[in-house]
Amino acid sequence: PPAPSTSKKIITRHSPATQETIKQLTIKAVDAFRKKALRAARISFETILQLDSNNLNARVGIAEIYLKNKKYSKMISILMPTPYSLSDPAPWSSNSKVLEYMGDAYYYMEQYKESLKAYDSSLHSILKEKNNGSSSPPPQITKEQKVHSILTLKVKMANVLYDAGEQDAGINIVQNIF
Repeated sequence: PPAPSTSKKIITRHSPATQETIKQLTIKAVDAFRKKALRAARISFETILQLDSNNLNARVGIAEIYLKNKKYSKMISILMPTPYSLSDPAPWSSNSKVLEYMGDAYYYMEQYKESLKAYDSSLHSILKEKNNGSSSPPPQITKEQKVHSILTLKVKMANVLYDAGEQDAGINIVQNIF
């Protein structure tokens, strides 16, 4: 998975000092992640969540670390926060990357039905995003990135179907890609 982005907007309900701290911690976490210093990255992301429990970048960053460490149930728990911990669950439930990572976690846990649902929701989320990048997140998604994400999700869905014993359906999806 790609390293978390530092281009997301910082939530403005925090003081300027807290916003700057979150920004600096995000830069530090992304740098550590890119250098494969996953423990340092996780600590920075967790510190961000202490300052802002709704920070999507930090949650996705931690999920990426859990994915690399094959801690799939922890991925799900970080990506599905309790309803009481979020002031607005909408960004979480419609974010294509969150949904894709949920699908990945369920796939590796061999929960194929849940995996397909998550991948399908991610695909629908991508298709609903405006090409001009005005919807968020992800900001400024290019047409090429959108096509790549769609193709990746279709291949993942085909893998799920194939592994779930629906080989014909999986093969059909792959054939439709090309």
